[in-house]
Amino acid sequence: MYCLKNPKWVVEEMVAMADVYYRTKDSPSADIMEELKRLSVKLNKRAIALGMDAGPTFRNFNGMKLTYQCYRNVATNGKEGMTNTSRIMHEVNLLYNNNRAIFDRILKEFNEKY
Repeated sequence: MYCLKNPKWVVEEMVAMADVYYRTKDSPSADIMEELKRLSVKLNKRAIALGMDAGPTFRNFNGMKLTYQCYRNVATNGKEGMTNTSRIMHEVNLLYNNNRAIFDRILKEFNEKY
């Protein structure tokens, strides 16, 4: 049985999303969609590894697209993307801009695990 409400995003998940954003922000839409599908698979793999109850809506492709557009709003200082942002998006964006070494370490560990 899975929870009806998905858990809030955590730092390592949002770092992975930010990485997808910064790597693909100038890419064709089809390339972005492929990266988001891959991230969805990784995040679901992470959930399984952590023993989480991940239902069909957990970090699914539609959610990936929404979160990407919300992160885009944060990364562009509100010029583009959707405005339904979260605190974790702002924190990760600050980390990306102000402490890239920690951002890169979190991303490397995430990619090695999942």
